[in-house]
Amino acid sequence: MSVNIGDKIKIHYTAKSENGDLIENTSDNKPLIVEIGSKKLIPGLEEALIGLKKGDKRKITIPSNKGFGERKEDLLQEIPKSRFEEERINASEGNVIELKYDNGNRQLVTIHEVKEDTIVLDLNHPLAGETLTFDVEVVDISSK
Repeated sequence: MSVNIGDKIKIHYTAKSENGDLIENTSDNKPLIVEIGSKKLIPGLEEALIGLKKGDKRKITIPSNKGFGERKEDLLQEIPKSRFEEERINASEGNVIELKYDNGNRQLVTIHEVKEDTIVLDLNHPLAGETLTFDVEVVDISSK
């Protein structure tokens, strides 16, 4: 049986950024369980899994346009420091913080620049613009 849209699969994977930094590794934990077609995986990974069989192992390279998208400079946003609770954030360039919106949504953003009265936030996903590499093993496949 090979992986098809609608199948629930279990996979182990190691994900790395284009410079080789480890992003995530499931090998020491339980495998990831996901339904193919549910859009819970990045598009390039989901596409690459289709057709694989139980026990298959693959190295999959995913370009940014099939991963977390291209970086967009218009997603830099300058916000007054007064909008932040000073004690709750570490306002240093490169730090990732979580924004909480009035509607309950949350978003991880990166501090791009700290100015005297404002903070410039990068609203791009931290892995936007990156080519990613996954070492994947299909542990199990179950059809609907």
